Amino acid sequence: MRIKVFNLIKQQIYMDRILREVINNYLTQMDLPFAGNELAVKLRNEYPALLSQILPDQERYKVTGSPGKGGWTHNPWIAILDTIITETPQSGYYPVFLFKADMSGVYLSLNQGVTEVRENYRRDAKRVLRLRAEDYSG
Repeated sequence: MRIKVFNLIKQQIYMDRILREVINNYLTQMDLPFAGNELAVKLRNEYPALLSQILPDQERYKVTGSPGKGGWTHNPWIAILDTIITETPQSGYYPVFLFKADMSGVYLSLNQGVTEVRENYRRDAKRVLRLRAEDYSG
């Protein structure tokens, strides 16, 4: 029982730390250079590693985060990928912590990758994504 309680507390501490650090620091960090930025590095490496530690099956789930590609995004994110479904945020569907642009909060959202759909379906990509979203929503 003590171990379960400890693990729950550890999970809450990790999540609280990650979410607060991003919310409290992201906007000011966006004014600084992107390359090598400490918070950007944390979003790509440290935060996913911490989140991975609290997942039930570290072999099956892959955690990835992004502050942007080549420059700051307005909505940084941290995704949990089920490797049975996808190994990349560009395809499949996955839960993601998506930070609001004004850093007033964070959404826990079920997202779907669009890159692969756009490449495979080109003109019909929007229709395919809409159909998939309907399938996911039940």
